Amino acid sequence: GPCPSVLDALRANPNVEKGEYCVVIDLTGIEPVEEPAEKGQDAADCMLRALYDGASLSEAADRAREAGFGRNEIYRVKLRLTRLIEAHFTGDECDGSCDEDA
Repeated sequence: GPCPSVLDALRANPNVEKGEYCVVIDLTGIEPVEEPAEKGQDAADCMLRALYDGASLSEAADRAREAGFGRNEIYRVKLRLTRLIEAHFTGDECDGSCDEDA
């Protein structure tokens, strides 16, 4: 129910200190607050943060696109990250090609 009703019910309950309570808040219709891109952040920073948060590489690219980074920059970052990931899982050393644009 609405917050005032819930508070009234809790205040009226003589056993309010016993037990546990769960509060569920419906945020439907509320726009998420987007954090502004940090000064000096590039597409790689944006995508790595998204990957760290659990996004897939494609989702990370989408986030970078939404943040205003260009297609070419995002493509180059995806290539570098793909090479790094492949090198990690194959056990190969990254021979420097991970750091260069193809």
